[in-house]
Amino acid sequence: IKCGTGKSQVDFKASLSCRSDEKPLSVADVEIKEDTPQGLSVYKEAAVSFDSEGRPQGLIPELTEGKAYKIIVRAPNSLAKVIKFTASAGTTGLEAMNLPLGDVSPDKGDCQINQLDRSRLISEWAAGKETTKKSDLNLDGRINSLDYSCLMSNFRKECDKL
Repeated sequence: IKCGTGKSQVDFKASLSCRSDEKPLSVADVEIKEDTPQGLSVYKEAAVSFDSEGRPQGLIPELTEGKAYKIIVRAPNSLAKVIKFTASAGTTGLEAMNLPLGDVSPDKGDCQINQLDRSRLISEWAAGKETTKKSDLNLDGRINSLDYSCLMSNFRKECDKL
């Protein structure tokens, strides 16, 4: 699926680290900005739906051929990824992005996977069934060593710089 109208469209796929194909990325915030010092936002939408292949549904940014942009994608409990690109004629295909999971503390995240996130996961794991499940990173209904391993594989990572 291609997204966009006007002179150029953009096509990309996104996935989440540590998630199986049965539980792919389903929703993320997406923003496209001009890649200039002012960084004018040309498209911003919270909770964009993604299909089972990781392609966004219903994006309608108006991009100008030859202009530089950056796209920012962030899913719940993940770090934001930023890709810079120049809009080309027709469709601009972007590299696939893999969003690192584990930014669970504070509730809205702080753009880094660190000791705060590790502590929250361990606390929710120890709480057993009486938990919010925010740390259930692989969405298997349990917080366990699989989630811990996922978080630790992304430990000390930060959101891409804008």
